Amino acid sequence: MFRLRSLQLFQFRYHAQVDLDLPERITAIMGKNGSGKTGILDAIHFLSFTKSYFHHQDAQSVLPGHQGMRFDGRFVVHEEPQLLRLVLRENGKKEITLNQEVVKKFSHHLGRFPVVFIAPDDTELIHGGSELRRRFLDMCISQIDFSYTEFLMMYNKILQQRNACLKTMSHSSSSMDNMLDVYDEQLNHYGQQIFEIRKSSIHVLSQYTGLRYDALSNADEEVVLKYQSSLEQDRLIQQLRASRHKDCLLQRTTVGIHKDDLLFELNQRPFKQVASQGQKKSMIFALKWAQHQWLQEQTGKTPMLLLDDLFEKLDAKRSAQLIEWILQTEAQVFLTDTHPDRVAEALRGSENNWGKIIFS
Repeated sequence: MFRLRSLQLFQFRYHAQVDLDLPERITAIMGKNGSGKTGILDAIHFLSFTKSYFHHQDAQSVLPGHQGMRFDGRFVVHEEPQLLRLVLRENGKKEITLNQEVVKKFSHHLGRFPVVFIAPDDTELIHGGSELRRRFLDMCISQIDFSYTEFLMMYNKILQQRNACLKTMSHSSSSMDNMLDVYDEQLNHYGQQIFEIRKSSIHVLSQYTGLRYDALSNADEEVVLKYQSSLEQDRLIQQLRASRHKDCLLQRTTVGIHKDDLLFELNQRPFKQVASQGQKKSMIFALKWAQHQWLQEQTGKTPMLLLDDLFEKLDAKRSAQLIEWILQTEAQVFLTDTHPDRVAEALRGSENNWGKIIFS
């Protein structure tokens, strides 16, 4: 059991400085749109995951007109206090310390304070490109298996090197071919490891998601997650060799696990083609609920729940289901809303379990 008891932010997003003491169970963060509510959730995600939920570049999260930022999170883990500090220096270097000791490998920090984030735009997991679904999957697995993160980092590093080599090739030569042979062997090694972990992970996540979707929909509908990867047919090394001429022409690597996808099906048909808006919301809710259960079982810790403006997007039925989940779980919950009265009504009867923070 762990709890985040206080949070300090410096020069993060639209906050010059924030110092918050946090309730034991549920924190409702209220305020108008643009008041900085979502930034508090993203700061917690930063502490857990060492990066923003919304931005790919750390510098995008710094207060405009400033350089560098800092987060201090005071946790209690099995009644023992722990201070986690994340600093982004003016030169762009990121540092993490836990109880004043430097965290040398960020991959080993992932899963220490697991988190599940649910935001209104998460339906893009259904509609958007495959890179969004790969990112979701990577974020799930990396909180469970730090070796996966290291495999992924090595794969991406070698992929960049191979692509750089392809861009410099004006014609085939023995030296260039030998260099590509080395890259292909390395990509094959790390790619196969990633493939096997993704395959087994999606199998489990699909089972959990199907069960949660059944509980939400109360309908005779079958939801399945499927892994789409070219490695199902051939080893990556064979595909890389077969595509080398094409890759040289296009100056990029056209096959590999960086092209994988996570497919959603409803009654054996593509989810995004046949599902209603309500079914899509239920799907995302079920997927994140399944992620939370899976992380809890694998890490032995109950992940924090970060819920951004969900009451604004959910109908009465799904809002009630969300509240039921919040009250049943042992998770520490952080939610944002523009209407204090709506949250107070939703959490009526559980006054001792929650507190509110208001941004004007």
